[in-house]
Amino acid sequence: MRNYMAGGSMAQAMSQIAINPNSDAHDFFYVTTQQAFNFLASRNFNVVLQNNQYVHDDGSLSVWAAQQQIDYINVEAGREHTATQLAMLAAIWAYMQQYYQK
Repeated sequence: MRNYMAGGSMAQAMSQIAINPNSDAHDFFYVTTQQAFNFLASRNFNVVLQNNQYVHDDGSLSVWAAQQQIDYINVEAGREHTATQLAMLAAIWAYMQQYYQK
């Protein structure tokens, strides 16, 4: 997360950051939509929202997804943070159930 914060190497490509001071900085979501950001941040996860207008097109899937207006969510978690990874995946499942269930 530190690379995405003000002064970090990736800060200019970010629109918003939600930080839970009780969470490990290695455990965060990288998303391309305000909807996903709001959903995950409201559940006290660390979340980085890509600035889709100013992010450098380096061939990343997140950039392509934003260009295609496709919701993109990436889970970043530290080594041996299995419980956190499972909680993060459960949050994505809840997100999908809320916004993509037919």
